[in-house]
Amino acid sequence: MHKNRRRFMLGLSAAAGSLMTGCVSAPVNRGLRGYSVPAIDVHAHWAAPEFVELLAREGAANGAKIGRNARGDVTFDMPGLRQVFEPSRFDLDTRLKAMDAAGVDMHALSLSNPMVYWAPPAFGARICQAYNDALSAAHLKYPDRFLGLAALPMQAPELAVKEL
Repeated sequence: MHKNRRRFMLGLSAAAGSLMTGCVSAPVNRGLRGYSVPAIDVHAHWAAPEFVELLAREGAANGAKIGRNARGDVTFDMPGLRQVFEPSRFDLDTRLKAMDAAGVDMHALSLSNPMVYWAPPAFGARICQAYNDALSAAHLKYPDRFLGLAALPMQAPELAVKEL
């Protein structure tokens, strides 16, 4: 997993650098809508199942609680924040169907509330590792559909650098 993860993170960095410097020249690929450029949603929040599972197992000991509401949606609770994760928030198959219906070719997946900054530094680093590993796996499974924006434990800069 570490080799794939490292390759994913390096590829993401290289792609971002190429995009920022205008050094990308790719063959024309018609997306879902038939245009010569793909429709990419860069504001696509995702709560990886591995991230949610780690919070469910160890969140209470670190100040947060995972549960379910009356509809069966996953909930996140901590003082000052309550978040509901609907199925499209963490299920890639549900997300792909919604993307296809909307004509969106690709999602740049990113973490949203609850982020990781509430967590003690060591737990925040573990949450980021779980999330980033899941991002890598999602991209490797669907390389033409998902990119990932890594999560870093910014409450501990030395751990953020290590994860990056």
